Amino acid sequence: MQIRWVLLTSVFVFVGLACEKTPVKVNNDPPILSNLSAPDTVSRSQIPNNFLLTIKVSDPQGLDDIDKVYFNTFKPDDSPSSGNPFYMRDDGLQGVDQNANDGIYSLRIEISPQNQLGNYRFEFEAIDKSGAKSNKIIHIITVVE
Repeated sequence: MQIRWVLLTSVFVFVGLACEKTPVKVNNDPPILSNLSAPDTVSRSQIPNNFLLTIKVSDPQGLDDIDKVYFNTFKPDDSPSSGNPFYMRDDGLQGVDQNANDGIYSLRIEISPQNQLGNYRFEFEAIDKSGAKSNKIIHIITVVE
């Protein structure tokens, strides 16, 4: 749990008295990831060769506190993919995300015949507006011929 400091400013003028800025401690719990939907195996020769990834995100301070949801991908040789990080969406647009602002983030990704065969590691995370990171969900997708 991180602690968020909020600066409250109040000025009261009553018989010449004034209150100055007073820091107030506000608890900030990190976002929580759950309910990942992703294939376990994909074929690089199958057409179409794109697939949808979705993940549920919640935050004790509410969905408005979510700053970003993303994943990083690592190739079978453990090197990072050149497009990292891949940002997911919860806006109901572009035929990828079904419903805006429902806490389910989505991204459609595509593989090509040039993708290496083997196990790709996907690491999903979320960050809230205070910088608190969620739990990390790791998923392996195997690319076959």
